[in-house]
This record gives sequence, structure tokens and C-alpha cells, in this order.
Amino acid sequence: MTTDEDERRFVEWYEAYYADISAYMRRRLPEAQVADAVADVFLVAWRRQGEVPRERPLPWLYGVARRTVANLRRRGDRSRDLLEVLGRTSSGTLPDPAGELSTRLAVVRAFGQLSELEQEVLRLALWEGLSTREGAKVLSCAPATYAMRLHRARRRLRRLLEDEPSAEPPTQPLPTVTTVQ
Repeated sequence: MTTDEDERRFVEWYEAYYADISAYMRRRLPEAQVADAVADVFLVAWRRQGEVPRERPLPWLYGVARRTVANLRRRGDRSRDLLEVLGRTSSGTLPDPAGELSTRLAVVRAFGQLSELEQEVLRLALWEGLSTREGAKVLSCAPATYAMRLHRARRRLRRLLEDEPSAEPPTQPLPTVTTVQ
């Protein structure tokens, strides 16, 4: 049985973090699956309100979102997701300045050669902007483990980019993420 306080808190989370969770899902799933996946995340939050941190619920919600994506992929959606992503990439709908096209394509190729965990660590740090502590919470590991995974993923991405024959050397270093928070 839920109280008015539980309902109020859930509505606050929903209003505050719906856009973040939606964006997270859009970067990982076909558009047709995003709404259902976001609804699944908030359903878990509703059912498990006692486990959601009161102060900073977003990393916890990202963790649920990550597991939701993993569950969808385990159900056999991987090949369909890949085809859709490849279709969007090759259709030219991504805004790419002509001068940076070869570099961007090299980054896409190099990123695709990373393991799923390496890709996820980089996404959490660079796209979601999470701190080391928050990223560790999403991946259910220690902050030191997350920091090491992030360091290794960056180093591997740099090596892959250096080995890419058609890529211009990056003019800017890969962004860093704060490790204290």
C-alpha cells in the first residue's frame, strides 16, 4: 500500500528525471522501444521505492535503465538494433560537417571495435556526464574499478584511432571525467 508521500516522491522523480532516462534510452535503443523501456524503468522505481536513494536517485535510475536495455537485448533484439543503427548511420541523417567526416567515421569504427563494457563505460562518462562514483553505481562496481575501466577504455579507443589509416589524428584529447564526487 502506497502513501501520499510515496506517490508525491515518485511524481517528483518522474518529472525531474524522465528526460534524462529518455535520452539515455534513445542513445541505446530504436525509437520504437524507447517509450516502453522508459516506462519499465519508472515501473521498477515505483515498485522498489524503498531502494531508491532519496538524495541522488538518477544514478540508481540509470542502473535500472542499463539493466532494462540488457534485458531487451537478451530477448533477441541485438540484430534488429544493429540494423537500425547502421541504417541511420548510412542514411546520412546524422549531421556531419564535411571536413570532419573521415574523422567521425573513424571514431564510429573504433568505438564499434570496443567491447560492450568499454562502450558503456565511455557512454556513461562522456554522454551521460556521470562522475566516477555515479558511473560505478550504475555498473554495480567500486569507484576504483570504474575509474580503471574508464582509463582502459579511453586508452584502447585512442590506440584504435591511432591505428585507423583514414583518420586524422584527434585535434583535442578525449574529455576527462572528474573522479571525485
